[in-house]
Amino acid sequence: MSNFERTKKKPSNILRQEPEIIKVLLIEDNPGDARLVKEMLVDAWANNFSLAHVEMIREGLSLLMDEGYHVILLDLSLPDGHGLDTARQVCAAAPHLPVIILTGLDDETIAIHAVQEGAQDYLVKGQMDSNLLARAIRYAIERKRAEVKLRESEERFRELAENIREVFYICKQDNHQISYISPAYMEIWGRTCETLYHEPESIWNTVHPEDKDRVMRSLEKKDREEVEEIYRIVRPDGSMRWIKDRSFPIYDDSGKTRRIVGIAADITDLKFGEEKLKHLSLHDPLTGLYNRIYFEEEMSRIEKLRCDTVAIISCDVDGLKLVNDTLGHNQGDNLLVAAARVIRGSFREGDLVARIGGDEISVVLTNTTEPAVENACQRIQEAVVSYNANNPELPLSISVGFAVSHGVHRSLRDLSKEADNNMYRKKLYHTQSVRNTIVKGLINALKARDITNEKHLIRLEKLLVNLAVFIGLPESTTSDLSLLARFHDIGKVGISDSILFKEGSLTSEEWTEMKRHCEIGYRIALSASDLIPIADWVLKHHEWWNGQGYPLGIMGEEIPTECRLLAIAEAYEALTSVRPYRSEFPRAMAVAELLSRSGTQFDPKLLEKFVEMLETHPPESESNETSAV
Repeated sequence: MSNFERTKKKPSNILRQEPEIIKVLLIEDNPGDARLVKEMLVDAWANNFSLAHVEMIREGLSLLMDEGYHVILLDLSLPDGHGLDTARQVCAAAPHLPVIILTGLDDETIAIHAVQEGAQDYLVKGQMDSNLLARAIRYAIERKRAEVKLRESEERFRELAENIREVFYICKQDNHQISYISPAYMEIWGRTCETLYHEPESIWNTVHPEDKDRVMRSLEKKDREEVEEIYRIVRPDGSMRWIKDRSFPIYDDSGKTRRIVGIAADITDLKFGEEKLKHLSLHDPLTGLYNRIYFEEEMSRIEKLRCDTVAIISCDVDGLKLVNDTLGHNQGDNLLVAAARVIRGSFREGDLVARIGGDEISVVLTNTTEPAVENACQRIQEAVVSYNANNPELPLSISVGFAVSHGVHRSLRDLSKEADNNMYRKKLYHTQSVRNTIVKGLINALKARDITNEKHLIRLEKLLVNLAVFIGLPESTTSDLSLLARFHDIGKVGISDSILFKEGSLTSEEWTEMKRHCEIGYRIALSASDLIPIADWVLKHHEWWNGQGYPLGIMGEEIPTECRLLAIAEAYEALTSVRPYRSEFPRAMAVAELLSRSGTQFDPKLLEKFVEMLETHPPESESNETSAV
């Protein structure tokens, strides 16, 4: 009677829906055993497999040239090989394929050494059925594929691949004592295999206290059924790791459990990844506050609780769009993060604080009082003052409004709308003052970067005002021209230092970025009541008479007169001032240079008036101190 015929369990087809054709190479010299293997495969997979059967190792190795097999089933006793040498030959010849040992010898030592030689699994012929065989094949293939995929993973996943290397172990059935465990145990558990052999209970003592009872209950099932358990272990250094442990029993001829075989994998990174994804699904990635999804879920939950008192505080970061448009979204993000810290720090750890929109942050408080809510709003404003004292370069302003339900079970959405309305009402009162404050901060930042020398601005202002008076412009326009002289380049506050202070020529990309300062300056001027009259001039002050300027490319009379005057005055002031790379031009040479650009960069008629003014009303002697570009 064949060893296979002594199995007691009824075969079951566990992979009948497996879509892939499994190609199996069987190296077995016993025709009866080979026939029974085929029958078990038919029972497990019907027609979804192919079987190649050879009786000798050399025949099997020659077939491996096909490279189309998924798994090798190998008998250890063959005409041209015997014992572990058989496993050693085949595993070395086919390292890319999973090898499952089929042996008629129920010898644990042989099984262990076969695995050490490279076999994925071993099955005792007399204890095997189609269920166990199919499961072993599937697992061996999946594990081998996983190993191949890990090797092909990108470098950033290599550490993860190394951390999920599995531990193979064998337990005795009678006392669940570990009789074999693979070397990966030391890497994952941080303990030597020898320690485990000498202290059998030590592996269970490593289980996290909160998981120990559950793991021990699973342990009682291991000798009867396949068990999969996820638990935590504590390493000697106090660190914790998550383990996925899968085990199944091996039966003897009588159907009793002979031993337990298992695989334990370190899934710590996967667990932390799941926790991170869960965190990201509930939190705003920029500020770390809860996001709108979580906020709305909590609103629904709180509404069902029917709390006696619920308060909603609505907060809005003032001037965020202006900061984004002028200094860029990175600075805007920094302002949002600062606002989130200020608001979050004004409440208790368990209070719900969420970013529900671009510049909107909401807070929900339960079982509170209206005076307590008012105090919380006051804490926010005090925290803003404290923040601005330490960060004067970019002031923070937050509009705050709230609404409280007093024992009346109102819709929290309606309560939130009321809080928003109260907040926006306050926002309207001080929007302009906030914008003015931000613009002042930008002006101070411009001065701090020394983009435009103060003396240069004074000379330019005098020159421009004199020209306006000379051609007979009204006094109101002259006053606005003074502002234009001082703030025409305010948009440069939004250009990076690497471009503004670059010593060499700008690249085309850098020049495109530099030209944005006109648009940035326009937005800034529109946001400050004092600068609104000159906003359009700030936008167009780099336009050329022939239409070759920027940012709009307009020409001739389309360009405001004030911009055409500024272009002439600024060019003359620059030519007659010292630069790091040259001395100042004499007046005659500067005038000649301006005339060479008449009709291209400059308005010919206004340039003629300017030259006439220089001849009849020359400007006062100016300092030759270096002026910044």
